[in-house]
Amino acid sequence: MGFFSPKVIYRDLNANRRNSFLRYVGHRVLKNNKNFLCAITGATGIGKSYSGLAICEIYSEMFNIPFDVNIHCITSLKELLELITSKDLNKKIRVGSCLLFDEVQEEGNVRNWHSQTNKALNSLVSTFRNQRLTIFFTLPNLNFLDKQARQLFHCEIHATGYDKVKKISHLKPRFLEYSPKYDKFYYKRLIIKYKAKGKSVLNSTLLNIWNIPIASEKTIQAYELKKKKFSEDLNRRLLKQITDREKAEERKSKVDEMQDIKRLYEKYGEDYLKIQEEMPGISVFLINKYIQFIKKSYKTRESLENPIKTIKNEKKA
Repeated sequence: MGFFSPKVIYRDLNANRRNSFLRYVGHRVLKNNKNFLCAITGATGIGKSYSGLAICEIYSEMFNIPFDVNIHCITSLKELLELITSKDLNKKIRVGSCLLFDEVQEEGNVRNWHSQTNKALNSLVSTFRNQRLTIFFTLPNLNFLDKQARQLFHCEIHATGYDKVKKISHLKPRFLEYSPKYDKFYYKRLIIKYKAKGKSVLNSTLLNIWNIPIASEKTIQAYELKKKKFSEDLNRRLLKQITDREKAEERKSKVDEMQDIKRLYEKYGEDYLKIQEEMPGISVFLINKYIQFIKKSYKTRESLENPIKTIKNEKKA
């Protein structure tokens, strides 16, 4: 292992090497006709989302490819797949577009989120290869994805900190290479080769920390509005799930109570006090309602099992 060595080469003595990482990404996507999937990881509140926005803005300026938060910043798998599979007439992305999938782990139910993500990523590989897209996913840890999904990623950028005074994010980009033989991921730094004055041989250095400025105020404001709407929708969905679960548990509880009352009714008949002794949490009034319902269900069942006898009894009455 170790044949993959990500690198960028500057032959111009005066070249700006500040955003070498994006120079590599742009060359991969726009020149070599490949896609690029990258995870932005880090602790809560470290600035993953703002870093993602800043990266997309810088990428947009470097390669003259539009980035619009309302279009290219997404918060659901459905939104992502609709965006990349839309008809040509309705396309909101172009070759080389940069997308930010924010807080991907918040999408959907946690219990089935991994399977949903795997299906979506597999679909991405088959559908967006020709579109040559760059997609950044923000999530706390790459292990939130299972191994099959992680194998589809080309890079992880770990957010290590944010300087509030200088308004600069500190990022640690590492390219990923998976070895099926050893069942292991290898993390590799970007090699930067550049020409130095008075030297014929190119100098070489490794990109350890990438410092980038915060995104523009306009982009952040648009992001916060979209994030607020997403959070409100997510809270409504969670509230509905909790309410539905409580209603289901309440229905189950009533069914269990009914079964217990039925068992005691068959044992004691309509002796409500005896029944209440064994079920002290239920009032006599409620026990009476349960028993009336049970008696009615008995009559209904009897009429279905023996309709002729039921008709004769009704005539006698």
